Parts: sequence; C-alpha cells; structure tokens
Amino acid sequence: MNLYAEYLENLNQLTLILSADRSLISNYTIDEKWFNLALSSNNEANIRINLNAFEYNAINLKEIKSNNQNESIFRLSSARLIKKPSCSATIQTQPNSINSIKCLACQTEIVKNAGCFNYLKLPENDLDELADNFFCHLHDHNHNKCHEEDLTNILNPMRDKKHLRKSILENLTLIVLNSNHLSPGSLNEESLDLKCSQCLANLGYRKKSSLDFFIWKSSVMLNDCHLFDVSSLFSQLSQGKYLFETKKNSNLLFIWILNDKAFFKQLKFTDLNSDIKLNIDIVKKCLFKLLTKEKDEIEIKRLKNDCNVNSILVSKELFENILDRMNESNSQLCGSLQKSNNFYFSII
Repeated sequence: MNLYAEYLENLNQLTLILSADRSLISNYTIDEKWFNLALSSNNEANIRINLNAFEYNAINLKEIKSNNQNESIFRLSSARLIKKPSCSATIQTQPNSINSIKCLACQTEIVKNAGCFNYLKLPENDLDELADNFFCHLHDHNHNKCHEEDLTNILNPMRDKKHLRKSILENLTLIVLNSNHLSPGSLNEESLDLKCSQCLANLGYRKKSSLDFFIWKSSVMLNDCHLFDVSSLFSQLSQGKYLFETKKNSNLLFIWILNDKAFFKQLKFTDLNSDIKLNIDIVKKCLFKLLTKEKDEIEIKRLKNDCNVNSILVSKELFENILDRMNESNSQLCGSLQKSNNFYFSII
C-alpha cells in the first residue's frame, strides 16, 4: 500500500491519498496526534499516521470522493506545518577554474597544455548565437591596436588564433572551447558532431564556419570530477517553463515546474499494522509533455516564441535520461496524481 501526502502552504491544506479501495477502510478517526485507519481485513489491520509535524483541528478533516476506486483521499484544512523541512537536494559547486577536461567514458584528456583556465558563465538561452557576438570592452586600450597586442592575460575571453584563450566559457549544459584549447587528435569530427577519438563517445558539436567547439558538460569530467548529470541539472532549475531539445532529434520535452519548493511525501509500506511518521520533503512538482516535430509543430513554434519558456539544448544521452527520470517518477504516483489534461505529473 502507498501513501501520498501533499501540503499546500498557501492554503494550509494537507491532502492524504492512500492507494486502497475505499471499501477496505471500515472506519477512520483523528485526534491531536494520529490519523487512524481501520481496515476490514482478516486481521483487522490498523494504520496510524503520525501528524506531529502539523498543528490542526481534528474537525477540519474531510473525506474527498475520488473517481478512482483504488484510492482513498482525505483532506485536512487549516493545518500548519510547524517546522519547514530543509531542502534535501544539494547543488554542486561549479569550479572557478579548469585544469582538465576528460571524456567521461574513457577519461581521455581533450585539453592540451593542461593549466589553469578561468571558468566564465554565459547566459543560458541562445548560446549558439551569443557566443559569436562578443566584443571588446577594454576601454582603457587603443582599440585600433588591440589586434597587434598580446592581451591574453588582460582580456578574457579572446579569440586570437595565435594565442591560447585563458578562459573557458560555459552555460547550464555546454562548455565552449576554442580550437587552440584542444589536444591534437583528441576529437573526431563527423558531420559537425564531435566524438572522442578513443571511444567514439558523443562529446559535443561544432557550428559550421566557427572556431568554437561546444562540449556537453554531461559527457565530460571537469578537474577529474563528473559534475553534471540529471540530478545536477534538476537542482539548478527553478519554478518556470523549460523546453529541452537535442541537435538531431525529432522529439522535444516540455517541462513546467509548477512549484520548486513543494511539500510532498511518498511512502510505501507492506505491514498493514503500521505506525507511520509523516515527514514531509521539499521537492519540485512538475508537469511534462513529450512533443514531436511532426505532430506538434504548431505548439513547438508557440513555445519557442514564448519569452517565458527557457530553451535548453542537451545531448541525446542526457535528453533520454531526463525523459526516463520523468516517466519513472510519474509511474510511481497514484492515478489521480499522474495526469492533468494532456500533461503528466512528475516529482523531482
């Protein structure tokens, strides 16, 4: 049997959903500490849910009718969460400098002249366009002579073919390298796709007529650490709308984070004579939908033109991992929490 608990802070409302047919519950009561459920079974099982984390009045408990016969829903109004839980998700600290970039699959070094590079943050959206439009802000120098001077240690990043750029640019999912950064023979290029020369793992892509190499953060190790995966990505997303896509894929994934600090708990128990302590977690509550370019062309165009939707480019492997995580979370929810109109719910 599963228990799903959601607390809405703005409404002071606690909802409890049990994956049990209502006919199995012979009686329920609530006191100042426990919510008691008596089950009509051979052993006369009794489930007790500890509500010590909340302040409430027992008269505010109501049973909610459900269209799903395999669920029993109870709602406690005017309930106050006494102490808010701390967020369990940990955001990995991004390095300030980079001295090594290796293929995640085989640990082949792809950067030559391993040294200390500054690690500079770029805007999240439209990175492909923005990276080609930097211009000099070195106002205390003669701009007419900038191309003649060695400003490598002053102006970062610089795009001089003759000098190794002392900074490496990055956004949420990508690292931007200059051709001078790369160790000779470390990458193979196939139709602008960048693959590790040793194991042929997908590491990134290059734009036509560009000296920049866009490396997937999810495919490499930075300073001998794998700092970016699905969990790391989710920890950096806040409340809002996101459209994930890959370079060569007909599918896009739309994720709408309704609340990045939702109070939710999911418990599974097999002993029907159980005392359950309800400790609410802080999670991110999302809606998501998989879109295809052929069937959802109009909706994709609308989302891309919506200034409130963040477009995020990811590798094919990371895209599949994100979709798997969303589907797995959805499959673990009860029926009434799984779908809303054409969207699916997920807890991340």
